[in-house]
Amino acid sequence: MLGLDMLDVAIGIIFVYLLASLLCSAIVESLEAVLRRRATDLEAGILELVCDPRLVEKIYNHPLITGLYEGTYQPKSKRLPSYIPSRSFALAIMDLLISPDQKRHAGVAGTVAGAASAQIDTAPIVNAMAADPLVDQARHAVVLMITAAAGDARKARENIEFWFNSGMERVSGWYKRRSQRALFLVGLAVAVAMNVDTIRILRELTSNKAKREAVVGIATNYAKQNPQPAPRSMEDQFFTTTRELQSIGLPIGWTSCPSCDKVQLKFFDRCWQGCWRSNIRSALSGLTIAGWLLTAFAVCLGAPFWFDLLNRFMVVRSTVKPQEKSGTEAPKEPQAKT
Repeated sequence: MLGLDMLDVAIGIIFVYLLASLLCSAIVESLEAVLRRRATDLEAGILELVCDPRLVEKIYNHPLITGLYEGTYQPKSKRLPSYIPSRSFALAIMDLLISPDQKRHAGVAGTVAGAASAQIDTAPIVNAMAADPLVDQARHAVVLMITAAAGDARKARENIEFWFNSGMERVSGWYKRRSQRALFLVGLAVAVAMNVDTIRILRELTSNKAKREAVVGIATNYAKQNPQPAPRSMEDQFFTTTRELQSIGLPIGWTSCPSCDKVQLKFFDRCWQGCWRSNIRSALSGLTIAGWLLTAFAVCLGAPFWFDLLNRFMVVRSTVKPQEKSGTEAPKEPQAKT
């Protein structure tokens, strides 16, 4: 049964990592919602795309965009939208750069599917260009995209949408890299605060068969009840995951004496301070710090990774377990006929 035991240990560790990742992801998402960094990332991405702060202001004040946020445009404001549809951006750019008179809206004529195709004249854009090529980067790009579309308004709009989406991929890269750093820091903070020590948990799962089977049973029920990650509110995700981590029966959390549990103002209680000094000394004298770091690095992989890995290991276990059981049974001898 050695193979099945090691598989159960792996399932237990993966389940702990999944819960820790869900908890840390909820914290990171809450911080992002408060700081609204996505909105400032989007504004910075558009500025890099067009390289003209005045044009960025016109884009955000355009009727197609200004309805996506409250108030008036202010650079680096937290109230700006965190998402702009590529179609709205493309139409706003065409309206601003190809229809400077704002009367005929020639820039968006013929861009709708089913409408008669319209030809765009690039002469007004070229004539409006300044001497500084950096300021007119957006106009140069629009002229090239219209030329590539042979002047067809519908194809030009599609080219501008592709241009915008390509720029937003870079913005998504900013967010992912920042999320990775935030997940590591939050994961390390959660590992220390809740004492989620990978090495300690691994020792418990390896040596305690009853605890190992109980955790596998909890993980199996969790996988059955959640065939795919269901969207939850950040507050619900935080409290639900914290409760599940504390209820799986593994050595997670800090030890305290009954006297500390009865005190309300724990920070000023001498017994509570003594318990924490003992906990810190034991953490610094062993491999606890290494276990915290392993947990933090595991959290960086994200909850979807651990959720998918847990399901894969469950499938493997369901196929291995019957074979292990059948291999332990002694072959029955044929009975003699009377």
